[in-house]
Amino acid sequence: MIYQGGTPDDEIRVIPAPLVLVCLRENENYDRFIDSKRIYAILVHTIMDEPQAALPDDVYFALMKVAFGYLKRGFNLYIHCAAGHSRSGYLTVGMISRVLDFPVSDALAWIRQRRQGCCPNSGFWEHLIRLEPRLRSGGV
Repeated sequence: MIYQGGTPDDEIRVIPAPLVLVCLRENENYDRFIDSKRIYAILVHTIMDEPQAALPDDVYFALMKVAFGYLKRGFNLYIHCAAGHSRSGYLTVGMISRVLDFPVSDALAWIRQRRQGCCPNSGFWEHLIRLEPRLRSGGV
């Protein structure tokens, strides 16, 4: 399962193990999340929440590929950033688009049914729109 949220969320405590954290926040204090019995790995790619901070395509797809590798092995993912809106939504929308073969707009709507605050910033959204054909063709 893929979970999306923010650092302040208490949801992290109820996500079933084994768990992999995917952190998209700079200067994270991981002590809040470290529970050696539940956390298998922490993937970190710091990114600013600014429209011009969209990742290069190859980096975006590499991060997705690693995350999918954990999913295929039966791990749960908690993709988070500071507030759980923009940066975590940026990666989660792409992953849901790929997994469910949804247009990115449908992936965002699907996520918002579960987490209303999901809202990638304008630069992230433009990047997702540009990547949509590759996401839907399985190009991860």
